[in-house]
Amino acid sequence: LSVLGKYRETVFLMIASRIIHPGSDISLRRFFRTIYYPWDSPRIGKDELYRSLDCLIGFKDRIETGIFNALKPDTSAVHYDLTSSYFEGREDNDLVLFGYSRDKKREKEQIVIGLVMADGIPIHHEVWPGNTVDPKTPESTISVLKERFHIKNVIIIADRAFGRSKSLDLLDQNLYITAVYRWDQPYRNILMNTDFTDGHVMDDLIV
Repeated sequence: LSVLGKYRETVFLMIASRIIHPGSDISLRRFFRTIYYPWDSPRIGKDELYRSLDCLIGFKDRIETGIFNALKPDTSAVHYDLTSSYFEGREDNDLVLFGYSRDKKREKEQIVIGLVMADGIPIHHEVWPGNTVDPKTPESTISVLKERFHIKNVIIIADRAFGRSKSLDLLDQNLYITAVYRWDQPYRNILMNTDFTDGHVMDDLIV
C-alpha cells in the first residue's frame, strides 16, 4: 500500500469495508464515520474514492494475480461473461462509445466490461470500448488465462454469437462447444444435406 502515497489509507479502508461491511460508495462513506482510525482521521469524499481507484489501476494485473495465488480457486470450470455500463451526458473518453446496450439504452454511450470467475471468485476483468461486440473479447481473455493463470486446457462453451464464421478461427485454436446458425458457412451446406437421424454430421461435429 505504501506505493499509493496519499491514497494509502483510503485504499486500506476500502478493502476493510469490503470485508466487514460491503456496500455502495455512499454506504462506504457512512462506514468510515463509524470506525476508529489508528491515524489522523482522513477526509474521504467521492473524489478521493475515485482518485484512489485511478492509482490502483496501474497495479491491476499484480492484484489479480496475487488474489489468484493466495486463494487458489478451482479452475476446472471458469466462467466468463460480459456486461455494459452506460453514461449520462457526454464523456470525452476513447472507451465510451455507442454500441449494443444490454440496458436497452441505445441513446447512451457506454463501456463493455468482461469478468472471469473461478470457483465463485472474480479473478480477472477487462474493459473494452462501448462498441465492442462479444466475439471480439475472448481472445485476450483466453491469453490471460493461459499465460498469467497457467490454465492450459481450455474448452470453450459459447452461444451462437461465437458460432459465426468470423469467430471460428479463434474457436478452432481450442476445443469448443457452440451452436451455429444453419445458414452460416462452413456448416451451411453440411447441415442442409443431413437428415440428423443418428446425430452424426461430420468428424468432430455432432448435433
